Amino acid sequence: MATQNGTAPLQPTTEITLVFNPDGNLTGYGGCNNYFASYALTGTTTESGNGITIGPLASTKKYCEINGQQETTYLQVLQNTVAYDVTINQLTLTDKSKNVLVFRVPSATPTPVYHQMPV
Repeated sequence: MATQNGTAPLQPTTEITLVFNPDGNLTGYGGCNNYFASYALTGTTTESGNGITIGPLASTKKYCEINGQQETTYLQVLQNTVAYDVTINQLTLTDKSKNVLVFRVPSATPTPVYHQMPV
């Protein structure tokens, strides 16, 4: 789930994805279109986290009446991202205007442990 400027997305059931690949490129789905861009870690530290640059960003051009504006806002914030922060199951991206995108990774299901009962 991503939030922008502290408010919930207009379509909270929309699946938005973001994958950082080790080759310096990222890919994802914005709720209507697939997108891609390059990224670079700047090595700087800001008040919002570690420095990052993203872009230029490109996407497919499918028209979506319901999620179109939400996707446009999301991609604008993503392309203007200047900082990231990672915790155990959360990635936070902050743009130049202090808009924030938060991605939560579901916790992994624990592996069941079986104990043999004494006879």
